[in-house]
This record gives sequence, C-alpha cells and structure tokens, in this order.
Amino acid sequence: MIKMSLSFIKYKKPSSNPVIQQITEEIKNNLILLRYISRIFAIYSINDNANLEEIDRYISDTINNPALTLCSEKKNKIIDLIKNIYRSLNFEKIRSEILENIVYELGPFKINHAINAFLEPRIMDGEVIIGNSDHRCDVVFYNNDTSPLEILECKTNINNSIPSNMPFERIKDKIKNQILYMVNVYNYLKEHYCEPAIFIACYNVDYKKAQKNLNENWGYAFLKCIGPEDIIRISLYKKTYKKEEVLNYVD
Repeated sequence: MIKMSLSFIKYKKPSSNPVIQQITEEIKNNLILLRYISRIFAIYSINDNANLEEIDRYISDTINNPALTLCSEKKNKIIDLIKNIYRSLNFEKIRSEILENIVYELGPFKINHAINAFLEPRIMDGEVIIGNSDHRCDVVFYNNDTSPLEILECKTNINNSIPSNMPFERIKDKIKNQILYMVNVYNYLKEHYCEPAIFIACYNVDYKKAQKNLNENWGYAFLKCIGPEDIIRISLYKKTYKKEEVLNYVD
C-alpha cells in the first residue's frame, strides 16, 4: 500500500468577534489573568438575567483581586468586557470560543512547537477521513507526518461532559460520539503515523474526578484533561525556555 500524507481541510478561521479577540489578547499579555477569567466562566456557566447583579459583583471582585497585578484601568476594561459577555445573546458561543481561541493561540502543550495550527479541521490521509465520521476536534497542531499531532477538544465545563461517576453507556450520545471519534483518530494515527497527544481542555481547575472516570472506568488512558493552571504553567515555561525543548508538563 502506498503511504499517503496527512492533510487538513475545511477548517475554520479564528473568531473575528472583537470581544473574543480582546479577551484572548489580554490573556496572552498576562497569562495569570486566565486563572481569574476561568474561575468566572466555570462558576457562572449561564447568563441568567435574574442573577446578573450577583454575577456582576463576582466579576468585579474576582478581577479586582490584589493577586492579579494589573493597573486599575486595565482591570476596569476587562470587567466591562466580561460583564458585556454575560449580557450577550451569544453568551454560550462566546464563552466557548474564548477557550478555543486561548488553546489555539497558546498551544501546543505537549509536543515541541507546531508549524501549523488548525481550528476544527477534517483530518485526511489521502482520501481517507481519519476518525470515520463527520466529527472534528477544536484545535489540531501539526508539524509533519513523522511527528506526533496534538489534538484538543474544548469543553467549557468538563463535569457536564464527563461526569465523575457516570458509566460511558449512560452519557449523552453527542458526548459519546465525540469521545469515540477521538478514540478512532488516536488508533488510526498510532497505527499508521505517530501516537498523537489528545487533550480535553476546560475552564475547570479541578478535573481529577472526570479524568479518573475517563481513564479508569471508561478505559481511555490516552485521553488527558488540561485546565487553566496547566495552560498557564506550560505557557510560562515556553516563554522561559527554548521552543525546541520538549514539554512534558501534562501528566
């Protein structure tokens, strides 16, 4: 059989939403900000109008934390941006795309560096659709056919997708099919190319129970979760050391 080459098609462009771009840029400029924004998005996952006053207070208190060393002007700007997100009719989409954008801009998190980054691509091996379905993952990092891919699926709240004690057979079909797609992609790439690194990125700081269910009960030991603290730590490491050094910070 003639060996083909990996290609990536029908991928999308990064969000052009100015709010998403501004939040992403602020986080890139001050990585620790991700800790506080993730905390807000993890606790308040719904923009309920009845709770907006409470949400506003929490946003202000969180961003004004003295441990976040930004000037008052910058903090007020970020507070206003996040408050406006909670008033948007597209709240869920914006909240989700911010995480996706952060992963796209700050990754990869396991492989060395990446020459190419793709958003929601269809991964092809010649004419073969890898994964055997129309599912896709949010972000893919690629160097060449002889190097591992890094693949990330973004879930704003990992506990909604991978409950800590729910058997695989009982989870929602949408989540189940996405997991099975990642399993198929992993198996194909491991057999025909290199073993990929596959992660589920989330806003949650504590994802250990979900990780344990995913690995031990569902049996998918190769799937790893990555949260805001991991992203911050690895991104700071990459800023300090050479890109060529292998990053093994995600267990």
